[in-house]
Amino acid sequence: MSGDRLRGDQGVRADDPTYLAEPARTVTLLAEVLGTLHQLPPDASRSTIDRLIVARILEDRLAGAGSLDRIDAAAYRHLTVPELLTALDAGADPDRDAAPVTTHGQPTLARLHVRDGAAVGLVNWSCSANAPAARDVAVALLSLVATFGPGVAPAFAAAYPAPMPTVEQVDWWVLAAVLSTHADSIADDAEPLADER
Repeated sequence: MSGDRLRGDQGVRADDPTYLAEPARTVTLLAEVLGTLHQLPPDASRSTIDRLIVARILEDRLAGAGSLDRIDAAAYRHLTVPELLTALDAGADPDRDAAPVTTHGQPTLARLHVRDGAAVGLVNWSCSANAPAARDVAVALLSLVATFGPGVAPAFAAAYPAPMPTVEQVDWWVLAAVLSTHADSIADDAEPLADER
């Protein structure tokens, strides 16, 4: 798959019932597109973000969160937003991630387009940036697990053709993505994470 095909603007969304009925194929398509993208060199025209930048942006966006505010994500409901920000900050060392690659920023099933069983590419590149691959892997896994359940994570890892980020790397970026979604839900004028660079 060539790099220009990664910006698909045709085909149907991978969250179409046709593709939802075949989880293994759909998971593989998203993993292959992302892995191919992550093997490309960083794009010099894009901003670069890392854990420290993301943690600071989220702290600013959620500064008004009260000590009792909680997010609507099952894995984190037992913690308040300030506690989650503390956990995010504790892991904000950029050296914990691999070198930056070109990332999409929001590689969900809704943004993956497919035609005749093959990936056409990803649409809506407004949140793209040079960042660790774990940034995209985390968002993709959130989308896949929400759609098909947790059993798809090993299939995604097996089909991903680039070096797979570590569990710790993906976990940190999952928390960042969940907090970003929460910030979007409480701020009328919130922009997606990568647009705040």
